[in-house]
Amino acid sequence: MSQMNAKPAPLRMAAVMLAALLALCAAAVAATPGEAHAAQEPAYAMLYSDNTLVFQRGDTPDASHGELEEKIANVEKASVTATNEPYFGLWGWGTREVKKVIFKDRIRPASLQYWLAGMHNLKSIENIGNLDTSRATSMKGMFEWCEQLKSVDLSSFDTRRVTNMSNMFAGCSELRKADLSSFDTSKVTDMFGMFFECSKLSSVNVTSFDTSKVKNFNSMFCSTEKLKTINLSSFTVKKGAKVGLFETNYHWTPWNKTITVSTGFKGALELSRELNEGKLNGLNYVFSTKKARSTNKKVLTVTKLGVASVKGVGTAKLKGPRATYTVKVVPAQATSKKPAATKKGFTAKWKKQSGIDGYKVQWSTDKNFKKAVKSKTVKGAKRTSLKVGKLAAEKTYYVRVCAYKKVSGKTYCSAWSKTRAVKTK
Repeated sequence: MSQMNAKPAPLRMAAVMLAALLALCAAAVAATPGEAHAAQEPAYAMLYSDNTLVFQRGDTPDASHGELEEKIANVEKASVTATNEPYFGLWGWGTREVKKVIFKDRIRPASLQYWLAGMHNLKSIENIGNLDTSRATSMKGMFEWCEQLKSVDLSSFDTRRVTNMSNMFAGCSELRKADLSSFDTSKVTDMFGMFFECSKLSSVNVTSFDTSKVKNFNSMFCSTEKLKTINLSSFTVKKGAKVGLFETNYHWTPWNKTITVSTGFKGALELSRELNEGKLNGLNYVFSTKKARSTNKKVLTVTKLGVASVKGVGTAKLKGPRATYTVKVVPAQATSKKPAATKKGFTAKWKKQSGIDGYKVQWSTDKNFKKAVKSKTVKGAKRTSLKVGKLAAEKTYYVRVCAYKKVSGKTYCSAWSKTRAVKTK
């Protein structure tokens, strides 16, 4: 290198340091989330004498919670939950006495099976947003027998990989509301006993549920006496699935309910054997000889004790000697397609559906459809698109569609389709 092109020593050193810094930044950017995750300290469950359970990175104790009684390492591994139902919980003998759970640091478990199960005194969960559920494939028994837990925020849960939600909230007898509207259940195959014995549950939102792969619904809402109204309009039932949603083999007190289902319930809809139960005879039932009956056979027909078949859109009462279910049947959930962007607008698209009178299309700049919502009714079952214009340019809109049918002067709408995003030109 000639003297004219040579850089002074300080400048050469600065250039080398800058290049090294840029290389480090590039490596950090290029690292996958998994690699970045692996570089973190191991995750621990720390159980303290004040009945607080803390999930954190590293094993440094927090003296503010008293004496450290249990320390379990590597809680993100699937092997931690690879067990039969743990009577005393996963985190040691003191699990039953835990009153508070704190997610101090962000953790990403491979399984959430029985994660908080058996915490009979649990009343509060802090920083649950630090629980990254995106890797979990099982939530079986996750909150089972959390008998003092009145509420839990599930809005941050990523359930795209979950296949098992059986007994997820079973025995949560103080739970009042459950909003699962953000759940993706497209891979779930088991919902057995999901809300079993949630005796004070008065409101549940499962309107986003995709149940096309679920094989077992049995006892899903068994012993939910405070739950008077349930919207299951997004549920579809595959052939051969077990659908005794409210039945049980050892509970015999029925309650009246109003249920919304769709024509997507193929075959038998086993609402409840409890509609017909007679006297308890030892450990076995003596069923009433009276069969449950439907008040509108165009909507529901009864095939045997407590079992009805969905026939069409409308409202019917399923009456038994000891309880009555009001069943509202709506069209099957509409299926949306990706909208096509146009200049200051878009074209909404959906799949054709039979046995209906038309569709309703909604769009908004709010993905939750809480504000600025516009809608348009499309008459006729054959139409499968709608052009929308006079909107803001280069703005993102969220679009969804439902199917409707009019019966005896009443309009019955299906569950909303999957929401699609489109950016106008």
